[in-house]
Amino acid sequence: MSTKSVPSKGVAAKRSRISLDTLRSVAGFLGPVLILAAIGYWLVNSAFDTPMRLLLAGGILLIGVYVAIDPEDVWSRLTARSSIYGGNTLVIALAVLAILGLLNVLGQRRHERWDLTLNKTFTLSDQTTQIAGSLPQPVKMISFYSDQDSRRNDVQDLLREYETRSNGKITYEFIDPEARPSVAQQYQIKEFGTTILAMGDQQQRVTGTRESDFTTGLLKLVNPSQKKIYFTTGHNERRIDAFDDRAYSQLKTSLESDNFQVDTLNLFATGQVPADASVVVIADPRSPFFDEEKLAISLYLDQGGHLLLLGEPRQPVNLSEFVAKWNISIGNDPVAEDPRFTLGGDPLTPAVVKYPVHKITEQLPATVYPFTAAVTYPKGSDVPRGTSITSLVETSPNSWVETDQNQVRFDEGVETRGVVSLAVATEVTLNPDASTTDPDNKSPKARFVVFGDADFVSNAAFRLPVGNRDLFLNSANWVAESEELISIRPKPNDQRQVFLTGAQQNLVFFSTTLFLPLIVFAGGLIVWWTRR
Repeated sequence: MSTKSVPSKGVAAKRSRISLDTLRSVAGFLGPVLILAAIGYWLVNSAFDTPMRLLLAGGILLIGVYVAIDPEDVWSRLTARSSIYGGNTLVIALAVLAILGLLNVLGQRRHERWDLTLNKTFTLSDQTTQIAGSLPQPVKMISFYSDQDSRRNDVQDLLREYETRSNGKITYEFIDPEARPSVAQQYQIKEFGTTILAMGDQQQRVTGTRESDFTTGLLKLVNPSQKKIYFTTGHNERRIDAFDDRAYSQLKTSLESDNFQVDTLNLFATGQVPADASVVVIADPRSPFFDEEKLAISLYLDQGGHLLLLGEPRQPVNLSEFVAKWNISIGNDPVAEDPRFTLGGDPLTPAVVKYPVHKITEQLPATVYPFTAAVTYPKGSDVPRGTSITSLVETSPNSWVETDQNQVRFDEGVETRGVVSLAVATEVTLNPDASTTDPDNKSPKARFVVFGDADFVSNAAFRLPVGNRDLFLNSANWVAESEELISIRPKPNDQRQVFLTGAQQNLVFFSTTLFLPLIVFAGGLIVWWTRR
């Protein structure tokens, strides 16, 4: 007779516990894995769909099984000292992640950057911000760059700034011409790196990647008709098509970027100022004008013309005769300045950092004037009726007009120290009687700016990291009655040069060679005295 072996109750209980422990371990491992997989699936696909729900539900269910099999063990683990410390760390980590996530969401919804470069290289200029915020219609920028183009990221950052500063009036889009050739053909794109600026039915094409390129495109889009600025020729004036240090080729480029059409004017040949002239510039002539040419300029101003005069000291031609009827004159001798307020300590190169109040000089940075003459003008009751004259640039009270041609030195009793004007802006109401009764003040006006220096916007001066270019462009826009365009222009490529006045140079020198060692020495003496 055969007998069957029956397992004891203890062995059965042991096998049951082994199977439950195994199930609990598997659930404790797979539960968090499924939850992490659900989170990863959501991060990749950004969708709370069926697969993610299944992963999440499975993970929660398995963790519930893990807890239900032995809740006392779970509780003891959670209340242990190491678990409490670990829980605090976990809570802090989750809080940090939540804060970072919130900042990321806010960053996506509100575009904000901080430009920590010295000259705000990555910040849009005042002019760009002003133009972008005052567009009459929405503008769309369509940039055609391949996905592999190294320039694309920089241009995208720049266009994002335009979009942010335009109060929603500018939007942008990037199109790869190779991936979408039909769109490239529609806009007649012939080269990579082209951006189309579209406003209504109007379009402008930009092929550059700098802020100045896009701002110029916006200017031409808003004002398709360019202002024309003429530089007189025939008297050995500064040339706008030459590249030597004395010439104005870089100034010409800057004027064209400001939506000016630049041309030359030979008054002896034409006999009059063209009707399309927005501004006429006379820059440092070396031979005199004929009477017919002087008459043409005089008639131009009498009809509400706009003139820029750039003189020089100790030259055979003095431009004062063009504005003598308003008692404005350009001196024959150069202005000498206290070396503390000069470029490189040269007394004949004044540097100016503060300006009288005028639209032209608002927010203007430092400017320098190599070998400049003084500009004198009437004040108070001596100002002709219907005329407004404002000094634009002034030296310090320690400056003087140097009359000695052999050496630069202040001669007491011969020369006088005091503030000297280097440029003045004048507005003349041609019919002052009508303007007093005209509430809109629409009487025609002539405007002109007189500078005692022509070198301050030469090619040589453009290499200096100063605001000379902006001063001239602001003056040109003011005399052309385009005040809305007066501001600080997009910055050229950073030249990484340091501009220091004489006082600043002395501060740097003595701080490093005298002041700092003295401070260290004094600190050592104090420590020695307290410990002796």
